[in-house]
Amino acid sequence: MRRPLLRWFALSATAVMVLGLGVALGSAQASALEWSPGTTDHGSLSLSGGAPVLVLEGPPAAQGQAMGTLTDAPLRKLIRVIRLGQVFADGERLKRLRAAVPPAIAEELVAAATAAGVDPEALITANLVVDSHCSALVAPPIGGQPLRVARNMDFFPAKLLGPGTVLTVWRRPGVRTVIGVGWPGYAGIVSGMNDAGLSVCILLQHGAPEEADGIPLAFRLRQVLETCTSVEEAAAALKTQPPASRHYVLLADATTSAVVWREGDRQHRDDPQEGWLMASNGPRQSGLPQDVRGRCLTELGGVCRTSGAPPTEAWLRRALTASYMKGINAQAMILIPERRELQLATGSGWKPAALSPWRTYDLRPLFAREIQVTAQDLGRVEDPLPWGAVEKP
Repeated sequence: MRRPLLRWFALSATAVMVLGLGVALGSAQASALEWSPGTTDHGSLSLSGGAPVLVLEGPPAAQGQAMGTLTDAPLRKLIRVIRLGQVFADGERLKRLRAAVPPAIAEELVAAATAAGVDPEALITANLVVDSHCSALVAPPIGGQPLRVARNMDFFPAKLLGPGTVLTVWRRPGVRTVIGVGWPGYAGIVSGMNDAGLSVCILLQHGAPEEADGIPLAFRLRQVLETCTSVEEAAAALKTQPPASRHYVLLADATTSAVVWREGDRQHRDDPQEGWLMASNGPRQSGLPQDVRGRCLTELGGVCRTSGAPPTEAWLRRALTASYMKGINAQAMILIPERRELQLATGSGWKPAALSPWRTYDLRPLFAREIQVTAQDLGRVEDPLPWGAVEKP
């Protein structure tokens, strides 16, 4: 039993990072107190309207210095406990992942750690965490509605990951602007979008074989968002330079979507069926997920498709109330590539994100080099679905 437990903490997606964040950020109230709005030569932190928005400008070292300066308190708390997580880590695996960190991201993290007064290697180790549980339903562009990705981000401890959520904007010369829905001091992408509307999400694949070598997955997805504009470009980039993971990656742009993952030495890919795409954490057969949440999403999509009524965003938010993972639903979101829009709710402990208040963020000002974004309240889902239930839109 000991070896599987150690491997889970060492190689699963948010294990080391989550442990650090869990103790570091404390309660939701304490987390809110840690954030202080401010500006530097290469960044800004805004607390207006919902989740904190961290904007980073310039080359990697400058971005890292801004990150460390503006989030120094939560970073210091994180590093005080991250060494506790390292006792569970596979040392050889971490060494290989550390050696594969892209130089620009390593430079950014070293600068962030230096500015915050923490150990650079401890911060980089905390970032070698990429996977999450999660489920997602992609509704096609139909009936005048744009393509939308409805996604639950499920991982423990939601009480800390939810209130610790921050929108990070990276603007670096020579690459596309990227926005990630992440946490303080985190330089990878678990859920994110670029200025072309290309969106990516990581979903852990339960029962995946031993992880492969390569660039850590969350960092590889940030590179993809920095260089690609479409699902086809992103899938090709991941095939040419595979990440160090066999977990699922959901790709979406304004017109289509796909789930891709590494299977041996080749890339496996599932495309939408009649416009719809479902993803979760279980095995996939005939292009569909086979676990309980995956089957729930498949039934929801099927009912919506046969009803002839195009799904509204309110219905998609309701669909997420039927498919989150109980106890660990840290974030629920809808990504709308065509409109460059994010709808987001965050959970806190046993209060699931999908059942919490929602806000919508127009990301276009951030892509247009403004430093703040105002969130519009959407309220809670008025009539949530029972877990696992299926209902017409």
